[in-house]
Amino acid sequence: MSEEILKSIDKRLATLTYLVAVNAVKDKSLNEQIDILHNAHLDVTDIAEILGKSPNNISVRLHQKKKSKNKVD
Repeated sequence: MSEEILKSIDKRLATLTYLVAVNAVKDKSLNEQIDILHNAHLDVTDIAEILGKSPNNISVRLHQKKKSKNKVD
């Protein structure tokens, strides 16, 4: 396959991933949205883009969740 075709496929897959992710988290709280997307193995940058937040905001929330989980254990 040519490089152009591969780039086109990649762009379409990224769009589909975005749409599925947005649909999966609609009507959920921000923390639930982050959990769902993080558990789907999306990276912080992708989660931030999907939710319209900064990557730093997402990182902080994930860190807070991990920190609070460790207190319970």
